[in-house]
Amino acid sequence: MTDPPNNYKWYILTRVILTNMLVVAMPAMGMSVLAKEISQDLGLNLVQVGVVWGIGALPAILTSLLGGVLGDKVGSKRVLIVSSLLAGLLGAARAYHLILKLARTIADLAGDIQSAHTAEALRYRPKSF
Repeated sequence: MTDPPNNYKWYILTRVILTNMLVVAMPAMGMSVLAKEISQDLGLNLVQVGVVWGIGALPAILTSLLGGVLGDKVGSKRVLIVSSLLAGLLGAARAYHLILKLARTIADLAGDIQSAHTAEALRYRPKSF
């Protein structure tokens, strides 16, 4: 298998940067404009809003450092494959947790938990507006 041309690598890098800009950076930039309203609504001062706003960068810094070290030791392709699989598993676990939570709520309303409650939770779809 041959390596893709250098232009392809730049194309992928550009797409990654643009995706990050549109998905992460632009919504985060809106936070600074809304900080005063958010602080009033939640009863926080501006310093507390800033801490809440900025704390999200801490896990990104730590995972970037860990991913870089692992990428250097075992290879970036393996790290990307494992991290993608873990992200999928965590997403599935989150969905499973939400289904169980909904099943417990239905069972609490009915009195005791049965398999029909889990089946009803699996069929549940929120109505769109």
